Amino acid sequence: MDVKLENSSNSFLSSLVCPEPNTTLSQALRVSVCGLLLPQDIHRLIQQIRCYLEQPRLASWVSLTVHGFADSPVSWGGNEHGVLRGGENFYSLLMFHDHTYHLHLATGAHDTCPP
Repeated sequence: MDVKLENSSNSFLSSLVCPEPNTTLSQALRVSVCGLLLPQDIHRLIQQIRCYLEQPRLASWVSLTVHGFADSPVSWGGNEHGVLRGGENFYSLLMFHDHTYHLHLATGAHDTCPP
């Protein structure tokens, strides 16, 4: 294996590098909102993000991730949540300035599939 005990990046058994292609950004923004948000609050936030993406060259994409509490009694569609066995209960919406999007839904192994 030829692994050395010194702390240089070439002596590690495994390492992580940024995948290609990649882009270095001059600026980024992260906003976090905590609390109980109603569906209409999320809808209003998505509408505001869409307006932001229409601004000339402010951003090429925006991601919105919404997650429920790990110990919530319900999951997708009002179904029982696999409490104390996982806790995955979220979705991410990746929106682009050309009005295309990717929606990623996640659920735990003991939950029903999202709609």
